[in-house]
Amino acid sequence: MRTSLKGLGAVAAAGLVGMAGHSAFTDSNTVVPSIAGYGNTTATGVTLTGVNYTPAGWDNALLSALDFTTSTDLTGVPGTVNASVTLWQAAHSGTAVATFTCAVTKSATSTIHCDLTATPTVGSANPAIASFDSVSLTVNT
Repeated sequence: MRTSLKGLGAVAAAGLVGMAGHSAFTDSNTVVPSIAGYGNTTATGVTLTGVNYTPAGWDNALLSALDFTTSTDLTGVPGTVNASVTLWQAAHSGTAVATFTCAVTKSATSTIHCDLTATPTVGSANPAIASFDSVSLTVNT
């Protein structure tokens, strides 16, 4: 009985090509280090003294504005102060119902006005009062 070495050589060559291709694949991925996640923090030195929810004039079940007042004097803060408000369902562990950009007036008793009739970055304008159960305000300088 004669054994052909040609077939065995072809199988070995195919195996080497397959291994070479496989190792090149695993070595080609580069992941850039990054930080991702969600957390809460306590802001110091800022005191919110009021929150005012304004219902829409045409339907009291909808909101048209959120206004925050603070006793913190922001007049000494250099540059523009940006703010956004997010309305949450299920108290931050759920879904963001809507996120809006807010206007900050820098004064001794600063105000932060969030126009909920404007186009939001998430969700839709004039959110229903019953659609959320918590609010988060982010202020950046």
